[in-house]
Amino acid sequence: MAIGTPTQLVAAGATATSATSASFTPSANVRMFALCAGRGASAEAPTLTDSLSGTWTEITGSSVDAGNIWGRIFYQDVGGSPAAMTVTVSSTGATQAAVEVFEISGSGAISSNFQSNMNAAGDPSVTMSAYAGTSIAVAMGVGNAGSTWTQPTGFTEIYDLAPATNVRLNVSYDMASPATSLSWSSTSTDSIGYGLEITEAAAGGISGSASITEAGDTVSSASVLALRALLAATEAGDSVTATATVRIAATASLTESGDTVAATATIAAASRTGSASITEAGDTLASTAALALKASATITERSDTLSTVAALSLKGSASITEAGDMVSARGVPLLVSSPQERSASVQSEDRTATVAAETRFASIKAETRSVAARSETRLAAA
Repeated sequence: MAIGTPTQLVAAGATATSATSASFTPSANVRMFALCAGRGASAEAPTLTDSLSGTWTEITGSSVDAGNIWGRIFYQDVGGSPAAMTVTVSSTGATQAAVEVFEISGSGAISSNFQSNMNAAGDPSVTMSAYAGTSIAVAMGVGNAGSTWTQPTGFTEIYDLAPATNVRLNVSYDMASPATSLSWSSTSTDSIGYGLEITEAAAGGISGSASITEAGDTVSSASVLALRALLAATEAGDSVTATATVRIAATASLTESGDTVAATATIAAASRTGSASITEAGDTLASTAALALKASATITERSDTLSTVAALSLKGSASITEAGDMVSARGVPLLVSSPQERSASVQSEDRTATVAAETRFASIKAETRSVAARSETRLAAA
């Protein structure tokens, strides 16, 4: 994202320990900078607040005392819905206080390429490190008394005034090819100079969270969009769609009738390692590929069935307690053990069929190796 031209917003000053600006509204999605000053031999480092209770962060190393003038720089990021506000600068023990606020769009992280210099009897100068090719430079000055400042060579001023009688503030920038040696010329008796590299913001970065909690909410991107958190589809008809690949690295929870996980292309991995609870009439668990059930299947109602068109492996027990209950498969059942069965049918190539007491009928087909019928068996046909 290209860096925007620095724009002056508001300035304020007073012959007092604090000064409050007029109301102003910053642009959306910009970074505001505030150049603050406190004048007087007993003045302390200035602080900054605003009428919206926003957070202003000091640029590290910007709190400088030049003897009779203090300087300090703060910044605050503005979101997509800015509101009108005022700012108040305060300096304990000061005879005068002043602030100048400006904004820049497209600014990245605060650069470590920041320098300050004070001169208690003349003009300041700073030497910057080399700038990135997409960066710009901002030069700021604070002076005790004096008149107009001359900004560094090649820089364009956006502010050069005295918001308080004996406090001079100067802000300028170079967006083309800023020099690394910055010097000012002024008539101030003591002064402070600052140089700051403004880096370009990374394109398309969302480092926080995206909360989609209402019907119709969407997350979209013209390029690749990575979801690294939890994706929950908890209502009937909830869906997750993309024209390209959707990778679900966490849990997909299907809890309502009609919930599905679908793709127009390949679903690389569909793994459900938890439980599938089928408790209502008509509930189904289906897959066009292999489906492995590693837990238990409980059939407790009359005419309940468990079926598959492929091989079905039952590793637990099948309890048949009602007349007409049955276990069936189109393949070969490896073991049938049912203490109260009325009918046990053993198909070809079965090795063992055990039929307990009170079984009325056992039909043994070809190649069955053995059949054991206990007391009260009425008929065994082979």
